[in-house]
Amino acid sequence: MYLLNLRGGLIRATILLTVALAFALLILKIHSFPVPSLPCGFKSVTGLPCVFCGGTRSACAVLEGNFTHALYLNPLSIAALSLGFIAAILCVAEILLGQALVDWPRVWKGTRKIAPIILLFVAFYWVAHVHSALQKPKLELLDLNKPIAACFRSWIEPQHP
Repeated sequence: MYLLNLRGGLIRATILLTVALAFALLILKIHSFPVPSLPCGFKSVTGLPCVFCGGTRSACAVLEGNFTHALYLNPLSIAALSLGFIAAILCVAEILLGQALVDWPRVWKGTRKIAPIILLFVAFYWVAHVHSALQKPKLELLDLNKPIAACFRSWIEPQHP
């Protein structure tokens, strides 16, 4: 039986535990429970948002039904939540049905093969994310007191004669 396959079972268990933990932490954060979080090292040094900056607040906005604010903060969180939710549903369905619906080891292997394309997409997204944060400016994602962020902001800000 496929479900007894150790590798598939470990991947399935990891997906379920990760998604459950992420959703639990987000729900606690929504209800103002003091969930510990680490400051972004990249933003602390440069004042600019990293790829993930605004992701937690964006995910909380999605769970509260505020999709506009979620898109404003970090649209990547919507994709991450959607993928996690779909993967968790598939894993639960496999457990309930007692049969595999997805060949998880093969999916994992395929994901590793397209990783360079995913990384390239994320790099382009990050440049757009930084540009958007500087252009608006999205002060919740920036620290304009840092020289690097202030310098980038001055490049984007229109010069008045």
